[in-house]
Amino acid sequence: MFYHEMATDLLNLKEQFPFLSESFSQSLQTTLRNLDRAFKNFFKGVAEFPAFKKKNKHDSFTCPQKFRIEEKVIFIPKIGEVRYRKSRQIEGKVKSITVSKNDGRWFVSILTEQGIEQQPKTYEKPVGIDVGLKEFAFLSNGTSIAIVQYCDGQGLQCFSQH
Repeated sequence: MFYHEMATDLLNLKEQFPFLSESFSQSLQTTLRNLDRAFKNFFKGVAEFPAFKKKNKHDSFTCPQKFRIEEKVIFIPKIGEVRYRKSRQIEGKVKSITVSKNDGRWFVSILTEQGIEQQPKTYEKPVGIDVGLKEFAFLSNGTSIAIVQYCDGQGLQCFSQH
């Protein structure tokens, strides 16, 4: 069962389990998307089988929209207005919020999207470096750097110079 089938079945699950109606429907859909991604990664061999979430261990939910952030209040769908203390300035376009519980305290993480300005080039011809065993390094432009060892006259201390 993938996301589309699970999302279609969500209405039946809400009738079967009325407590699901207490949750914001888009938060439930986000959870289904996360589950779908976890299973797809498992079947691709990229990740292990998804672990099922246990209640009260790491309680969290995501609101992808219909939330509102004001100076000292965040409006969360199905919960209402919640006072908060801002830890830093919000930069960029707010995409979603995740509310999580840790050690009995609730936290809000705000996901934003920002443009990244292009950095000016500070190099003429970049070179890749491969460090090896036979040669100290081999550069992508064809240059190789040999390993050279020097020992003091008594053979007690040796060091490599590259």
